[in-house]
Amino acid sequence: MMKYLMIVITLVTLTGCATVEKRQLACEEQSNKFVDIFTCTKNSIATDMRLNKSSEVKLYLLKGEQLLEQLTSGKITELDAKTEWQKLFVELKGNEDNAQAQRIRNYNANKPKQTYCVPAGNSISCTTY
Repeated sequence: MMKYLMIVITLVTLTGCATVEKRQLACEEQSNKFVDIFTCTKNSIATDMRLNKSSEVKLYLLKGEQLLEQLTSGKITELDAKTEWQKLFVELKGNEDNAQAQRIRNYNANKPKQTYCVPAGNSISCTTY
C-alpha cells in the first residue's frame, strides 16, 4: 500500500515545468526583452526550493544564462535567444509529460483490485474492479 501512496504523491508533486511555464508567462507579460524575461523568470524560480532541486529546471536556467551571454556579446539576436530558450522548454515539458503519463500507466497497471463474488445457485459469479 505504501508503494501506491508514494506513486500518488509523486504524481501530485511533479509539476515542475507547468510551474515554470506560469512563471515565464507572467514575466513575458511584463516585458518582451529576453534579458528581462530571463531575469524575472530566474528570480521567480529562485523563490521555490522544490523547483531549484529539479535537474530539468537547472538545465533550463543554465541555457537561459548561456543565451543571455551570447545575446549580450552580439553572437545571436533577441529572437534567436527567445526561440532557443522556448525550444528547450517545450522539449523538457514533453519529457515531463511523457514521464508522468508512464507513471500513471504503471500505477493503473499495479493498483490494487477488488473482487466481489456473489453465490448464484451451484456456482459463484465474481467481478473484479
